[in-house]
Amino acid sequence: EFARGNFEAEININSRDEFGELASMLNELKDSQKSKIDAAVKVSDGDLQSVEPASDKDNLAFALNKEVETLHSLVNELSILTNAAVEGRLEVRGNENKFNGGYKKIIHGVNSTIDALLLPVKEGTDILSFMATGDLTKRITNNYKGDHQKLKHSINSVADSLCKALSDVAETVQATATLGNQISSSTEEMAAGASQQSAQAFEVASA
Repeated sequence: EFARGNFEAEININSRDEFGELASMLNELKDSQKSKIDAAVKVSDGDLQSVEPASDKDNLAFALNKEVETLHSLVNELSILTNAAVEGRLEVRGNENKFNGGYKKIIHGVNSTIDALLLPVKEGTDILSFMATGDLTKRITNNYKGDHQKLKHSINSVADSLCKALSDVAETVQATATLGNQISSSTEEMAAGASQQSAQAFEVASA
């Protein structure tokens, strides 16, 4: 049963001879393995507690404790990334070189996710910076999916709307300037006519 991984098997030998000693040692083995199994279950549930090695040859305990240590390090690395993101320090990335195998892939995946999330935000920020200086010719050109595509359309739509608004203002100003020139011309014509009438009236008065 032990060889098949069943450490719930009962050993019922009550004697003080060699068989009794063997039964006692097997019970110690069972208790030791069960404690490590319980610890492994707790680790799988997120309770990262180490175990006490039975001796300096207890390689299973050392391996389990190493796993717990690695998981602590992984949790700490992810906490650093999370806190940095909450604080707006989006340039922070996890140190992939601290891990191996699947754990390294986890940190690499998180870093890649942050990069993918920030790419459209950075491009959008750059476009808004150009717009702030009065350059409304720039647009987001990269292709994105989902909400990133919505962000792209929103920023580009704002730029298009501002361009149209400024174009309308320019047309209105031009129309106003043209009307002003027409009024000015009419005023000059009226002034010239008044001057002629005045001269004619003076001539009549003299006659």
